[in-house]
Amino acid sequence: PYIRYGADMNVALAYYNALDDYEDEGKMGARLRCDIFGKELDRIRQTYPRQCSAIEEGIRKLHALEKENCSNPDEPAGTFGSLMGELLVYEEDLWAPTLRKMGDALGRYIYLADAAVDYHRDLKKKQYNPFLAMGMTEDWDAWEQYLVLAMGMCTDAFEKLPLVQDKAILDNILYSGVWVHFRKN
Repeated sequence: PYIRYGADMNVALAYYNALDDYEDEGKMGARLRCDIFGKELDRIRQTYPRQCSAIEEGIRKLHALEKENCSNPDEPAGTFGSLMGELLVYEEDLWAPTLRKMGDALGRYIYLADAAVDYHRDLKKKQYNPFLAMGMTEDWDAWEQYLVLAMGMCTDAFEKLPLVQDKAILDNILYSGVWVHFRKN
């Protein structure tokens, strides 16, 4: 059931990401992706209403923050973090609060790492980027401080989970793998 859940959440995220791309830029490729991923969306919404509502609300909030050119990077990062926190919780059980904290921090990391990596592209295309909105010039050391804090909160929650199977793989991802895309820039 957990593999199916992960697949369904990927489909839902892909759909809403494509919808956002289509609404923002009118890309026909995005429209095609909406059609493809949308075929499963009704079933996913019925099966996971809390998670789909979190995705919809998160994207709506992110869109509003981007439109207002929000200069506080913690606001959009926190919004995406809340979205990811809900997605990491498959069911409300003993581990839901810890998974929610982990997902929140991971979402913050993902959002801020993406903003850092996309900085030059966003500057060139005059698109929203929280670091540009706050008037920050290229500063990989400062950006890394934001990311270290977010990933530290993520791994703090992760270490509280009773993991045995595949823990070494997850350790590799959270302590090393997440930095590859950021550090190659």
